[in-house]
Amino acid sequence: MEPQLQTYLGQYLLTDVIGRTAAAVVYRAHQASLDRAVAVKVLLNLESRFVSRFEREAQAIAQLQHRNILPIYDYGVQGPWRYIVMQYVEHGATLGHQIAAGPLDCLPALRLMVPLLGALGYAHGHGVIHRDIKPSNVLMPWPDWPLLADFGIAKLVGAAQQLTPPGQAVGTASYMAPEIGLQRPIDARADLYSAGVVLYEMVTGQLPFEAATPLAVLTKHIKEPPPPPRSLRPDLHPAVEGALLRALEKSPDDRFQSAAEMAAALEGAARQVERAKAQAWLGGQLGGTGSAARRSGYTTRQLPPTGPMPARTAPPAAPAPPMHAPAPPTHAPAPAAATGAATGSVGGRRGLGLLVGLMLLLALAVGAVAFWPRPSVVAEGPGTITEGPAAADEGGPGPAPTVADETAPPAEAPVEQPPPVAEAPPTEAPPAEAPAVENAPAAQPLPTAVPPTSPPPPMPAVQPAPPQVSERDGATVVRLDDASWSGGYGLSRGSSRYGGRTATWIYGATTAYSAMRALFEVQGQPEGEVELRIEGMDSEGRSRTPISISVNDAEIYSGPNPLPDDDLPLETGTWASETWRFDAALLRPGPNQITIRNLAPGAFGGPPFFMLDYAELTYR
Repeated sequence: MEPQLQTYLGQYLLTDVIGRTAAAVVYRAHQASLDRAVAVKVLLNLESRFVSRFEREAQAIAQLQHRNILPIYDYGVQGPWRYIVMQYVEHGATLGHQIAAGPLDCLPALRLMVPLLGALGYAHGHGVIHRDIKPSNVLMPWPDWPLLADFGIAKLVGAAQQLTPPGQAVGTASYMAPEIGLQRPIDARADLYSAGVVLYEMVTGQLPFEAATPLAVLTKHIKEPPPPPRSLRPDLHPAVEGALLRALEKSPDDRFQSAAEMAAALEGAARQVERAKAQAWLGGQLGGTGSAARRSGYTTRQLPPTGPMPARTAPPAAPAPPMHAPAPPTHAPAPAAATGAATGSVGGRRGLGLLVGLMLLLALAVGAVAFWPRPSVVAEGPGTITEGPAAADEGGPGPAPTVADETAPPAEAPVEQPPPVAEAPPTEAPPAEAPAVENAPAAQPLPTAVPPTSPPPPMPAVQPAPPQVSERDGATVVRLDDASWSGGYGLSRGSSRYGGRTATWIYGATTAYSAMRALFEVQGQPEGEVELRIEGMDSEGRSRTPISISVNDAEIYSGPNPLPDDDLPLETGTWASETWRFDAALLRPGPNQITIRNLAPGAFGGPPFFMLDYAELTYR
């Protein structure tokens, strides 16, 4: 006999039956005191071993407070019935329902499994082995939020009484580790095997072992190797296949030894998948050959910042010239008074400028124009290099360095002095007075180019600025300024501005600044559609930067950056906005996160990059 609908267990009014097992039934119920729906699991089999196991489940869940473990709200006894009260998941959605719709894309599957492994690692750390990991025991309140549930046959490490009779295997045969079928002692690595089976099913759409009876399935787990995942899904990345096959090793000693180790391997595989997608996309954009810089024909330059640099957290091993330290954009408005050294970065402009400089030295040395006795181009001090106008003669070499007078003190950052340039041979012409140039500086060696492998400057350790929340036409608007994002390279920490604004950059997928993230709180559950508007720019050149945008790890966009190129006008930038819309179910009450990733390969300080001024979310 079981409780009737529209009756109370404690303060919970039972309204619907939403699940049933051999020993228990699960109800949807209403908790009047908090005006919310809850799930109530009622034990029907009152044999002592089932009662003990039911109480064990309640104890196991009660000590596990984790974002990806279904929480327990209450436990009670009323008459013959024992019941557990838990979070209610709308429509009973499970990971099994997602898999039934077909194989998941590789990246979303990995991003679901990593938090599940975090939950398993947390449970293992508290002495709880789940023993029944399978898709139907992973509830999905939202498409990207897995909740591990049903600890009914969990094993508590160190418990005085073990409830599984000797010689009896518990669990689900399709996901059961070989050592369980062999009736050997088990530990947390049995759960990792089951998690591997779940991930295998997620990405291939089928189980590694199938047979007519549970015993036959378990025999295959013990004796047969799993079919290689790429034999079922050829487009699967080899790194993902390697991680899966290691998780499904027969011997626990050959598997991942902890949930954290397995999660780290999957995260590494996900990064390789992202890089492969970015390279494939970029290859398609460029016709499959050549680099972005060569194909676009666009040359960039790096100029010094217009304000002080952010403070370093630790002194660099080898100081870099100040022109390279901030390097957020690859071109910027020319400052009113130059404060550092300028040079070309990726095109032929740097080499051409240096050649022109050497030619000027030789010309001055032979007395074509009367200058001081030992002329040279300077890298630091009162005189600085600036880029002058284009050459007047037709077919001229382009911008040529000129010497500008500068009365401001030199930059504080030390500059490593390169070896001096070989001097021109002496001439017979007598020196003449230097005309028209005042405060002529002493001779300095020619600056050298910054090696492309120079590490990016570290960002100062500061907390992101909180989002600004307002109401507009009955909707909630969350504004995330550039200072609200972490992970990217931002100018807002200093006084520098670019295109008239501060901004945050993300560079190539292999750099330390390839992704930016912003956190914000949501009160209640939004409904309908959410609008995400981003104001920013793309990097210069014809090729668009491939980006992805995710909300709580659910991807809402992956493709070329639709924002305009970072070209002209330099003083104001080409800032513009683009709007994306997504289902409000991706947001949840409490903390939420937006992530923007640069999927293209590239180096720090150069294209392809993505610039963000601010983002706004609007929801109801």
